Amino acid sequence: MEEEIVRGVDEEIGKRRGFSNRSQAIEYCVRRVLEIEKYEDRSIRFMMDFLNLVEGHPEIGERYLEFLEEERKRRKQ
Repeated sequence: MEEEIVRGVDEEIGKRRGFSNRSQAIEYCVRRVLEIEKYEDRSIRFMMDFLNLVEGHPEIGERYLEFLEEERKRRKQ
């Protein structure tokens, strides 16, 4: 690992009381990255399913756009 990264990890360990050592901090980071990747994959699948649904039923897409516009106006108030 590059020295700059090692210093950064060591500084974070010093700021956060939850890590006893560098290995724990790295393990924590790897776990978070894997969780984020799972979340992103599910989001992509959801969007693809939604687009397929809208393709077969364009009225759903139109209603969704109307909803988003109403929500945008409501939030401005």
